Amino acid sequence: MKKFWNWIAGLSLTFYLLMATALCLFWGSLVVANHYAFFSQLNNTRLWEWLSLNLKEYWPRCIWLICLLLVLTLLAINTLACATKRIFGLFRAQDNSGSGKFFISLIPSLVHLLFLLVLLGHLLTFSFGRVIQIPVTDNSRVKWDKESPGYTVGGIKRKYFPARTRLNEQLKQVSLDLISKDGVKKELSFMHPLYDRGDFIFLDMLRVKKKQIVDKEDCDQSQLFKNRQESKKPRGQIYLRIVSDPGLVILVSGFLLIVLLMLVYYVSRSTSKSVD
Repeated sequence: MKKFWNWIAGLSLTFYLLMATALCLFWGSLVVANHYAFFSQLNNTRLWEWLSLNLKEYWPRCIWLICLLLVLTLLAINTLACATKRIFGLFRAQDNSGSGKFFISLIPSLVHLLFLLVLLGHLLTFSFGRVIQIPVTDNSRVKWDKESPGYTVGGIKRKYFPARTRLNEQLKQVSLDLISKDGVKKELSFMHPLYDRGDFIFLDMLRVKKKQIVDKEDCDQSQLFKNRQESKKPRGQIYLRIVSDPGLVILVSGFLLIVLLMLVYYVSRSTSKSVD
């Protein structure tokens, strides 16, 4: 059992698993390059739902992803075992040098454990997160699940850059009001999302390609000028993007703790070197 534990927690296994991860990623890059539209569905679909729908019929395209998940699972087990082994070793070898120095010696292993926590947050996001897109128009009613209270979309307002500038009449901002049943208004605009009952609500727009205007000698020049002026203002369908991300708290907190611990480790090491 001890021999097996040493193998699981060994750096040699880490090296081979990292090589296997790189190989799976290279394999996946070749597959995704040839089937981009197929894999782009993952952006709006939960990982396990996407696999259940496509694995049986399109398994040659998906097998690299299964291999990558297996290798990453083994790498997580290896990292956990390696960090745990080091922490137990530090506790056994603890001397009277002080709790501060002992904590500093623990930081590299704690960072490895926090890195696993961040990966867990990513797994929760891809497994249980969701993205819903709802087209909206003036005075339309939106409701994306049973728990959502539902909103009425107020007037959609578009702001454009001033004329005679480099961004001549290009779209500057789009905003709208989400009105609840109680009459409470919440303003939503580009780059300023709302948070509602665990969901982030973003405003987005699907742009419509402009028709090319051909200038012919026998065409109506006044109508052509009018069409050109109107075509400067971008058109598109406004829609709400509702994002639920259960792993976001774990991701952000884990990342911040890693940054904080690495900062403490760097400052302590620099201080000790200057004292020596």
